[in-house]
Amino acid sequence: MIVDINKNSIRFQTGDANKQSLIVCLFALLVVCLALRFYVLVQEDPPLSADSYSYMTLAQQIIHLDLTEDTGNRTPIYPLFLIALDIDPFRVRLAQMGLGCLITLLIFFIAWRIIHNQVVATFIAACHGLYLKQIRFETDVLTETLATFFIILSLWLFLKAWHRLEIRKGIGWLLPIGIGISAALAGLTRPVFVFLPILFGLLLLGFRLKTKSYAVLLFLFLLPAVILNGGWSLFNFLRLGYFGLTTLTGTNLTNHSGAFIEYAPERYAIIRDIYLDARKKQIEMTGSHVMTIYQAQEQIAQKTGLTRVQLSKELTRMSLELFIDHPLLYGRSVLKSWVDFWNAPKLGSREPGVEPSLNQIGRLARLIYKGQEYFYLLINISFLLLVTIALLVRLILGGRRPNWTRIGWPLYLMGSVVLVTSVLQAFTESGENARYAMPVQSLVACFVLLMVWHIKISWHSEVSQR
Repeated sequence: MIVDINKNSIRFQTGDANKQSLIVCLFALLVVCLALRFYVLVQEDPPLSADSYSYMTLAQQIIHLDLTEDTGNRTPIYPLFLIALDIDPFRVRLAQMGLGCLITLLIFFIAWRIIHNQVVATFIAACHGLYLKQIRFETDVLTETLATFFIILSLWLFLKAWHRLEIRKGIGWLLPIGIGISAALAGLTRPVFVFLPILFGLLLLGFRLKTKSYAVLLFLFLLPAVILNGGWSLFNFLRLGYFGLTTLTGTNLTNHSGAFIEYAPERYAIIRDIYLDARKKQIEMTGSHVMTIYQAQEQIAQKTGLTRVQLSKELTRMSLELFIDHPLLYGRSVLKSWVDFWNAPKLGSREPGVEPSLNQIGRLARLIYKGQEYFYLLINISFLLLVTIALLVRLILGGRRPNWTRIGWPLYLMGSVVLVTSVLQAFTESGENARYAMPVQSLVACFVLLMVWHIKISWHSEVSQR
């Protein structure tokens, strides 16, 4: 069966499978996703995270058209999302759970478009829809669910464009603009994803388009990013003197430089000495120096007379100087952050729907949650192994490499998004925060399971040809 997705409908054409089995798979998946979210919804009323209040504060400031107290820490899309829901945490939970189900369906159609097997596509989609940790983030006022939605939506639209280019059909201008908008909104929700429009533009090179066609598509991809991301950065510059999506850059970089801030030049003595005292207390409390800056920035601002924005610029300069002077220390910190990114399933895990009462449902939920932790750790390790092996085989064997390493553009796209995210996150922030990997965690599972399916098909094909 082939699924033809157009502007107005989804048309099913009978082929290798039948229409009814696909509908059954989709219906069953959606029912289970909704039932699980309903259980979590009635089981607990989670407290708001510390970061939630900063998004809610910006939303209130936007409502009153008064950003005089805003320091540019947060990007505007998630606060606007909150405004649309009256900044009501319960409505936000419902909306994000709805987005979780929609993301699950989009992942299903992505997998289905690639392999045309509804059972495998259902399992791949279930890896997101039934993942308790994803649902945990859907229940909180945080950006993870909305960022995931924009990423998956942009990928789905890109794969639709890829399919049309493969069959030599034109894609018009609305589809590239849609890809550019969804990718730009991902960056305005979580700044680390600002690279998405550029990555999509680079991957267009694989279609071997005419120079004029490539230039037009690249322009359409990048135009929304220039307008939206560039516009917000310019707005920050005009009101704060800081050109960028967020003024947290310097603050985030101290999660690396703070580990060896004692080597900072003397001109940063005030920042260095205050930070060292705060770092000692932070390590005693948490066992890690990460996030020390939040314990020290108030005192640093008072001693130096710098505003929060000016302090972020100063922290950026200090951190970059430390990285240049001590590249091995920085490299070691980046490597640790990158490893922690892949270890995210076991970090910061508050189990949704699992209460200490230990009734039978609670015990079952806890068992499932632990099982999913190990499953996603296995998925992450498998992703790294498969990518490494495929790259080595390609480099060593070149055109003589086996068919299973010829993965095609959909998997190149998924793998590229995940890898670039992990690297950018590692270079700019500490990977100890379990939130960082969540927007791409389902893409990791999708890549690995599609790769396993691809290897299986390639192996059967080679066996039949012998």
